[in-house]
Amino acid sequence: MRDPRSEWRHRAARAALPTVIALYVPFVLLLVTVLAGGAAWLTYFVFTGQIEFLGRVSALRFYLCLLVVCFDISTLLVCILLLIGLGPLFAKREAADAPPSDEVIAPLRHPRFHALVERICRRMAVEPPDVCALTPGDGAGIGDLLVRDESGEVRTQRCLLIGAALLMHLRVDEFAAVICHEIAHAAAGDTREGRMADRFADAMLVGAYLQTEDWKDDEGGSRESPWMARLAHYLLFGYFALFTWLRSIEHRYREYRADRVAAEICGAGTTRRALIGTHLSAYVPELTVESALFDFAQNTRDMHNLYAEVRRRWAELPEPRRIAAENALFMEPTRWHYAHPSLADRIRNLQDVSAADLVNDRPATTLFRDWEAVEQRMTRNLLGMARPLIEAHYQKMARELRGGR
Repeated sequence: MRDPRSEWRHRAARAALPTVIALYVPFVLLLVTVLAGGAAWLTYFVFTGQIEFLGRVSALRFYLCLLVVCFDISTLLVCILLLIGLGPLFAKREAADAPPSDEVIAPLRHPRFHALVERICRRMAVEPPDVCALTPGDGAGIGDLLVRDESGEVRTQRCLLIGAALLMHLRVDEFAAVICHEIAHAAAGDTREGRMADRFADAMLVGAYLQTEDWKDDEGGSRESPWMARLAHYLLFGYFALFTWLRSIEHRYREYRADRVAAEICGAGTTRRALIGTHLSAYVPELTVESALFDFAQNTRDMHNLYAEVRRRWAELPEPRRIAAENALFMEPTRWHYAHPSLADRIRNLQDVSAADLVNDRPATTLFRDWEAVEQRMTRNLLGMARPLIEAHYQKMARELRGGR
């Protein structure tokens, strides 16, 4: 497979995100020009009598002019709604995000982890993340958040999030490849542009959703809505579909690029193993932390270490089930709307990378001090959050059953 940076669709996709956002206003102005301008042109020629398809019947000509003028004004209002509908979210420049509420990885308590991150950042000539935190799940990510500090000032804070469940499946060298992948996103500016894309997509979704909510009556049923609201709704969704398609192409290019950077630093073989380890849990859903959490929370049983239970289930996984999951993992194609490429495409993308593999077969959890205590704290937090939610869910089901009798 050729380097994706040399393929025309990936080169074009690099400009897709800012282009689509920048074209939103011209897109609306085009509606004004074609619809409102065309209606005004028709109004002028009909009113001045230069179009005689109605003959000399002045009353019909008057009503036609009135109809065209109403259409002209309605189209202009729809275009104005499309323009200002995105305004509130983009105008909130000083709106602060919620600070990371997960297990913060303190440098003094986990020096080996921070030493690895700083070494990778020096290799890429990037500033280390401001905050590193552990999340309960099995993913990893990096992003720029707007966090309000103690003085009340909003500032940008780069946060690296690592899933605790992900660490159970990786060695140190594979975990280093995951860190390289995330830091490569930061080095390429993906954390800034991704935030802009998220705000744009959220603004369109919120605008379309609020319009559909206006179509519902007090009892949740649908009612008639103004045709202008429906038109604006369909136009927003149509434009959102185009934006999603182009953004997915551009996002996949960024993933390919980050994979190659990780492979050039940690080796293609190590990066391939890391990719398999990060994807495999999605194809064995019964062995995820979420599944084990639901089992223990709904039975109201005490659990000191949920992650130890997940490791036990993985160790007891039958070999045929593991083989079936790996086959499904490699056979999954890349859909048009996927933000991440399929595993097979990501591995093919690395086949021409010849860097030597980084080798360190210790478990990735050894980078953290007293890892078992970390798992126990996260287990308590998870159970504390899950039990009230599950109890509320069962209470709602009981009320619905009693109401149906």
